[in-house]
Amino acid sequence: MGSLENMATPSPDKKVIVVGSGWAGLSCAHALSQRNYQITLLEAAPQCGGRARSVQWQSLEIEVDNGQHILLGAYHDFLKILKSLGIEESVVFTRHPFHYSVIGQNTTAHLVCKSRSLLPEQLSLDMDLCLSKGWTWREKYQLGRFIAHYVFGDTSIPKNTTVLDLLKQAGQSQSLIQYFWEPILVAALSTPLEAASAQYAIRVLKDSFSGKSGNTDMLIPRVPLGDVFATPMTQWLKRAGHTILTNQRVTSLIVSDPDAENAECIGVKTKNDTFYGKVVLALPPRAKQSLIEPIASLKDCTNSWHKYNMNPLLPYIT
Repeated sequence: MGSLENMATPSPDKKVIVVGSGWAGLSCAHALSQRNYQITLLEAAPQCGGRARSVQWQSLEIEVDNGQHILLGAYHDFLKILKSLGIEESVVFTRHPFHYSVIGQNTTAHLVCKSRSLLPEQLSLDMDLCLSKGWTWREKYQLGRFIAHYVFGDTSIPKNTTVLDLLKQAGQSQSLIQYFWEPILVAALSTPLEAASAQYAIRVLKDSFSGKSGNTDMLIPRVPLGDVFATPMTQWLKRAGHTILTNQRVTSLIVSDPDAENAECIGVKTKNDTFYGKVVLALPPRAKQSLIEPIASLKDCTNSWHKYNMNPLLPYIT
């Protein structure tokens, strides 16, 4: 666990209420703690971790993960947080090269992205494409050209372009779209290609495929998901003197003057308690929206969140 010996006593006026204890809320609380804020973390569920945690399976009386979660080697900031908690990557993850295989009715293809520290990342990826199986040399050229222009290059993309439109405009074959891009990007974005933002998709690809060697590696949890992050982080926060309360659903925000343009949020209310301090809402858009709708000064935020279309996590099966 990270050392707490050099942390000063937080000032009384530096109290922050973090609502939501998913990985975002826990990371926020950790960052604020390092800046000498006193944290009260409120979670509506019985345990911390959000959508990436372990849960007790009552019928079997065992602990199971609430879904399969895979991280990438490109998640450098997250790995730094783990290290600050005293957790080594090798203890909680097994690192594998990115190995992509697809088996369809008419196509069987394989791509392995190996880390080659002595080669530039683009050249290494070009070698992986050449060695891949299941695509024609023409399709390999199309893939390499697209990746060179958009992932390693700075080719601009109009704001409202969808991923499907971009792929077609860039001359990607139907086979590549169906058996390469769609499985990878649906898994990464959890959004159909015809609706997903091309700008955002390219940013995700840049983070994964360009940069440091090992960015494309897959990090597979080797311990229960809760032990990867949520449990050690909550233990660290408690040791640092912060308060973590579960089964505490926030019902409303306390605002100094709800109708004023410069209204200030000064606390939150739950069913049975009231908490005062600065507030961070580490929640999905819809959950935030219900809390801020009564606040006139945040009307623009409410209006923008109405535009979000929330989709469930999409599996991809060929």
